[in-house]
Amino acid sequence: MSAFLAAVLSFPTVVFTVLLGLFLLYAIAALIGALDFHALDGILGIHDAGTGALEGVLHAFGVTGVPLTLFAGAVSLVGWTTAYLGDRFLPDSTPVDTGIFVGASVLGLVLGSRIVRPLRHAFVDAEGPHNRQLVGKICTIRSLRVSDNAGTAEVGDVVAEVRCFRENDLTLGSKAVVYDYDDQKNLYHVGPIDPTIAT
Repeated sequence: MSAFLAAVLSFPTVVFTVLLGLFLLYAIAALIGALDFHALDGILGIHDAGTGALEGVLHAFGVTGVPLTLFAGAVSLVGWTTAYLGDRFLPDSTPVDTGIFVGASVLGLVLGSRIVRPLRHAFVDAEGPHNRQLVGKICTIRSLRVSDNAGTAEVGDVVAEVRCFRENDLTLGSKAVVYDYDDQKNLYHVGPIDPTIAT
């Protein structure tokens, strides 16, 4: 156990250990509804590929539409695994460690993008008219809770951001009714529905 801790807390593995830890904390927060997976994208101003340097990078890796959080998590996981194995089986020296870090970063970006690429369609935002057509429909909650600042649900054929502005017991698997769509924030307003009529 001490050898494992020494490996994950030493360069180059420690860089990916920290990134992976941050991703796990973020994922837990998103799962309980405290944050949403697109929150980091909003902070960094990521909306459409091609309008910024970071968006251009995401487009180049074919992961446009996937939350940056998920992409970073996949990159961190692949990078961590590669760095850990390299640290364990290659000589311990500064040039070697630097090479492991560079190699793990590149491999993380390449394989990480391949891992999350199939998820693009699940996070693609529908066009405005289609969004409006979903008002009045029943959706399925995909987060552990829904509040006035966080929550996700399966709306139509996509997983979308949803908000509920009153106290509720909505949780993973609950049914809710979509009663409005916010064009500015690209999210749905939902409310609880009688489970006996939610089919």
